[in-house]
Formats: sequence, C-alpha cells, structure tokens
Amino acid sequence: MDFDSSLTKIINKLGKSKNFVWIHSSVEKWKKKKSKIKRFVHRLNKYDKVICICQEMKEDLLKLSNKLEKKVDYIYNPVNFEKIKELSEENFSVEEEVLANEKFLLTIARFDCVPKDFETLFKAFDLAKEKGYDGKLYVIGDGEDRDKVKSFLNDCKYKKDILLLGRKENPYNWLKKADKFILSSRYEGFPTVLIEALVLNKIIFSSNCKTGPKEILAGNFNLLYNIGDFKRLAELIFTEERNDYRIFRFNKNNIFSKVLELLES
Repeated sequence: MDFDSSLTKIINKLGKSKNFVWIHSSVEKWKKKKSKIKRFVHRLNKYDKVICICQEMKEDLLKLSNKLEKKVDYIYNPVNFEKIKELSEENFSVEEEVLANEKFLLTIARFDCVPKDFETLFKAFDLAKEKGYDGKLYVIGDGEDRDKVKSFLNDCKYKKDILLLGRKENPYNWLKKADKFILSSRYEGFPTVLIEALVLNKIIFSSNCKTGPKEILAGNFNLLYNIGDFKRLAELIFTEERNDYRIFRFNKNNIFSKVLELLES
C-alpha cells in the first residue's frame, strides 16, 4: 500500500503483489509541469487500485487519463468525531481565557502565503469591520512565511483586531469558542479542518478552491466565494446560515469500513 505515492518509479518491479496507491492532492497542482503530470499519470496505471481522498480529485484525475477509470476510486480521510469533541472541552490558560471570551472569527492554517491566501482574508476582515462586524480575527498556525503574513497584517486598517496565536497543540477548544470559521485557500488537498469545524457545529465558509470545499459543503455555493474575492468574503462574515452537510460521511467508522471492503475485494 503506497500511501504517499513514493513508489511510483519502481512499482512495475514489485512482481505479482497487489498494489494500491493513495493520491492526496490535485495532480495538476502538485506536479505542475505537463511533462511531469503525464509521466506520473502513466505510472499510476501500473497499480491495481488508485485511491483519491475526495470525489473531485478522482474526477480531475480521470480527466487526465480515462484509462484509469476501472482502477480509480475515492475514500475520504477518516475524522475522529469523538476525539475532536473531547479535546474541544479542554480548559484554557488564564491568559488564553481572556482572548477566548472575545467574539472572534478563526482560521487555522500553515503560514504559506501562496496556497493559504492571507492577503484576501485580511482585506475581507478590514472591509467587514468597516461595515460593522464587532468581532476579532484569530489565526492559529505558523510557518516559513510568518514575516510575509505579518507584512500583510501591518497593512490592515484594523490590525489591532487581528491576532496571530501561533501553533496550538490543541486548536479544538479555540474552534469551539469561535463565532465562525474561515478557509481562505487558493488550493487544498482536502481541508479536513472544515469537517472538524462542522463536528463542533460551527458556521463555516470557504473559498471555492480545489479540492474539497464544495464537496464538504454538499454543493452549498451560498457559503463559497471565488478565490481572491475579498468583497464576497466580507459579506459572508455576516452570514448566519447553517445546513445539513451530512458529515457522517467523514466519520472514521464509515471510512474504516470502506477501506476494509477495498482490501477484501
């Protein structure tokens, strides 16, 4: 079972074993160059089964090669609902308690400015504040682009209301207290954090990026905005809309059953 596609170059040397490969992101976003995409997709044909982590990813892969039609399927990453709820009850430190009792929007993201698009997020927050939003924006995460994120932040009119909280070993108590959750990415593999927010009954909205958000939101385009459209994102900050997103699809028990069926077949 090749869980990170690291065996693609030698898969045809593994004899008569049954071989599975997992694909965790859009091949076009991952490989980028057409020659690398073509070579990678050709190697995927050497496997007995190709598993994507969402339906949209599967559909995109089939557009690259319809020869994979009988081999490719999708299985969501498993989410431990019970563990998320348990961790969300963890107490805050005295200093954190003060911040947690404020009204705040939340995003959780690696500080990588190209995929995560903090610039659009901060511009939208500024605009929402101008229109009367009375909360703050907290960002949980860290990474190599921390200085760039701080630079975007310093350009904000309402920068005093944006707090970079750094990495959190347990982000779920923050997620539970949040007013709403935002995903502002330009692209994703499959944003499990949206599912985690839904497990905690949060109002969520997201960029309509590849891959996953529209699938998680069950096609509810009212809560999606086009990548970079900070004006639409600012409008969504005021939304109170909730829907039935059928999140049981992502529960670990359902996913484990599907993996077992795959192995037994």
